[in-house]
Amino acid sequence: MDNKVIDRVGEYKFSNGLQHSEKSSIREGIHLQTGVKVRLKTIRGQNVVEHERDCHLSREATILAHLSHPNIIHVYQLI
Repeated sequence: MDNKVIDRVGEYKFSNGLQHSEKSSIREGIHLQTGVKVRLKTIRGQNVVEHERDCHLSREATILAHLSHPNIIHVYQLI
């Protein structure tokens, strides 16, 4: 298993991990061009079929995109 920590994805640079669970982790970061602070959710893929993982993330992002509340994140991009 490769445990390499990636600190950049596309136009986003990531630093500290904020929260970890058995299935996912949340990291803080910044959009390099705009300076907007962001959070990155990554799914651990050892026990998840790629298609199943992609469907789950897409469904979660779609639901979150339709919600508007100060305590709920805004989805900028699904990478």
